[in-house]
Amino acid sequence: MNLIKDYIIFVIAALLKPVTTFKTKLKVHSDFKTIGIFTAVVAFVAMILNLIHQIIAYVRIPVIEGAGWFGGGTVTGHEWYWGNMSELPWLNLIVRNFFIYLGIIVAIALVYFLAGRIVRKDAAFQRALSVATISAIPVILNAFILAPLLGWLHLHLAVMITVITLIYAFALLISGMNQELDLKDDDLRLYVNTACIAILLIIGYFIMVQLAENMLNGLF
Repeated sequence: MNLIKDYIIFVIAALLKPVTTFKTKLKVHSDFKTIGIFTAVVAFVAMILNLIHQIIAYVRIPVIEGAGWFGGGTVTGHEWYWGNMSELPWLNLIVRNFFIYLGIIVAIALVYFLAGRIVRKDAAFQRALSVATISAIPVILNAFILAPLLGWLHLHLAVMITVITLIYAFALLISGMNQELDLKDDDLRLYVNTACIAILLIIGYFIMVQLAENMLNGLF
């Protein structure tokens, strides 16, 4: 119980003061079992938040008045049709999404871990996984809580907070991984971060393209 409490405190401190926290406490959090459970919990929370988001999207139907043969009309409100929940792809939303979120976090940690090994540094996968997990938290909170709520107020607010969150998440990731890899050469540190982020973005791009193709082909 105390270990869970300590990790929660570590996460909050890392989100608020990432550089200081990673410098002083990252090496302490090296228990693979604890970090693995923590990563799984974060992926599970992301899955639950996405599930809630999808349920609302399915059952909260806009009421449109004045629509003609060619569409149009005005949204005058929303109605809740709970019967639509039977149409939800539950297996995909629960099982598949959990492993997708878990796989994304693990992939980020693995890319940086392998980069650390290539430059012959004593990188630990569990610490890289810890940093990747913490960096994913702002993105998850924004995607399923902040952006949808702000989007109801104004679309531009949702876009702005999303951009800010993504920048902060990348900064958090780079700061933590720099601390873990402990590269003294500034140029090498720049090259490693550029290469890792480029690899992750390329992988992400091809995954998104594949998912889009599968959706068009009716596989999801």
